[in-house]
Amino acid sequence: MTESDWITGPDQKVRLAISALSPRRQRLLAVAACRVLGERIEYPVVRAALDAAETFADTGKSKAALRRARQSLVSLRNEIYASRSHTNDAVGLSLFAVQVAVSENAVFGAVSQVLEALAIDDVPTEVARRRVYGPHREITGPPVPPTFAPAWRTDTAVLLAKQMYESRDFSTMPILADALQDAGCDSADILDHCRDMSQAHVRGCWVVDLVLGKS
Repeated sequence: MTESDWITGPDQKVRLAISALSPRRQRLLAVAACRVLGERIEYPVVRAALDAAETFADTGKSKAALRRARQSLVSLRNEIYASRSHTNDAVGLSLFAVQVAVSENAVFGAVSQVLEALAIDDVPTEVARRRVYGPHREITGPPVPPTFAPAWRTDTAVLLAKQMYESRDFSTMPILADALQDAGCDSADILDHCRDMSQAHVRGCWVVDLVLGKS
């Protein structure tokens, strides 16, 4: 899906683009979209919930952890609502987006809720969609995926990718580019993505997934 399609296309087209992803990538996109909300969700309960969602995306374990995360989020929202005169505010909507992201299915709803939470601050629809497009492109990669040669999956490349994935610290992406290039990688899409210092990388990064053989 092109950036233009994502930003200006109808909701149904965006929904179809997300539904075409694997369940794992749908979940990771929901988590990454929620993190776009920044300080609105700076609560330990939220961090734990998003971590649980990422773990579930990768392992399928456990639905009980997701359920506990949802219950904790509901309690937090209730505490916030009890101290305010209204409930239709940016923080409340943002927490609800996270709640949807840790649901057992309806993952697309998390992206919709993130956009709604941004809209309450009068963020134009196109601007809000552009903010969420970053994580989408980070996870889905270019419209025409490059071919990844198994020979590029060296021990060094795999170790770097695994360390970044597990730590969520992607600062060594340029080093991964060097390792891939040393192994014979000549894909401009792959190497440029690794070396793009303006790109915010997340779990589900399409290049890291290629190296680790994740889908």
